[in-house]
Amino acid sequence: MANTSPPEPPPEATATPEAPLSFEQTLERLVQLVRSLEEGRLGVDASLRAYEEGVRLLRNGHTQLREVEHRVELLTGVDENGQPLTTGFDESNDDVTLEEKARDRAKRRSIDDDSM
Repeated sequence: MANTSPPEPPPEATATPEAPLSFEQTLERLVQLVRSLEEGRLGVDASLRAYEEGVRLLRNGHTQLREVEHRVELLTGVDENGQPLTTGFDESNDDVTLEEKARDRAKRRSIDDDSM
């Protein structure tokens, strides 16, 4: 007989309003849900609940990643005192090709070499 209850989360992977899941816990729980769904031992209702939980976890994980991306700074070089020069992570640069990035890096390197 098929197990109709949803997979139980491990105690450390249970989110509470005070302590949301970390990204790693979210990913671990998603893996558990996918395995449970792939095994096919859940009933229709339990599968639907697991799927809905997975969608919520996926959205949460994407939100966490976007927040981290906004906090990341890119190292763009060093100033004359050897201090790092950084700029905020800019999602609009996603359209830049690898060749354009390489040209920009080469340009920055030549400027750095000229200033030494």
